Amino acid sequence: MSTGINRVEPLLSVDKLKSRFLFGVKLTDDDGNELDKEILENAILSAVSWLEHELDISITPRTYTENRDFIKTDYFNWGYLNLYHYPVVSVTSWKARYPLNTELFEYPSEWYRIYEETGQLQLVPTAGTISTWFISAGGYMPYVMSKASIPQFFEIEYIAGFPNDEIPLMLNKLIGLKASIDVFHIVGDLIAGAGIANYSVGLDGLSQSVGTTSSATNSGYGARVLNYEKAIKNDLKVARRYYKGGIQMAVS
Repeated sequence: MSTGINRVEPLLSVDKLKSRFLFGVKLTDDDGNELDKEILENAILSAVSWLEHELDISITPRTYTENRDFIKTDYFNWGYLNLYHYPVVSVTSWKARYPLNTELFEYPSEWYRIYEETGQLQLVPTAGTISTWFISAGGYMPYVMSKASIPQFFEIEYIAGFPNDEIPLMLNKLIGLKASIDVFHIVGDLIAGAGIANYSVGLDGLSQSVGTTSSATNSGYGARVLNYEKAIKNDLKVARRYYKGGIQMAVS
């Protein structure tokens, strides 16, 4: 059965934010001026950044270059490496370098074994290329194998994140909930004015009194903010289990 983690869709747009999470919310001031679209776009971008930090993953695809240590035990386990950023879209290059930045060897891309969701890499020589596994490149392989570890020996360039049309539905939901809370804090003050709980209007002996949920410590959409915060808390538990523990690969 498909779940919110596995189902995908494009990254949340301003229109989807309005229809899914801000339905029924007045996005204008008392003079009818609409909330600037840039505010909604910034709320989405801020929510994406927040979720990347919460789950320690990359959402918007970008290129990373990492210098990683040679660890002999990991290298004998088919060159095992765990990248800092994931999910991995693709690996551009995997090179071996001495500390003075002298390039010794670039592994063929056919050798890469990529576990996209967890950011784990391994090297498996393919048929016809197995002999290059033993190329010394001026003696570097014997030197490497005599060491338990070498700092920053590998340089890996890769792209991590979700393609723009493959954002998991649950992550989009979390982005939408978080972005909406930022919007509520702004438009809540526009209902009657910042911090105004009640106001009265009098004319020719007639009067009208209007009460709102706004106050110096509570916005006009305070109840909705609380509901969204509760939904975020519950969904984050599921997302953390999935991205920080549920799919890690055991290495012997």
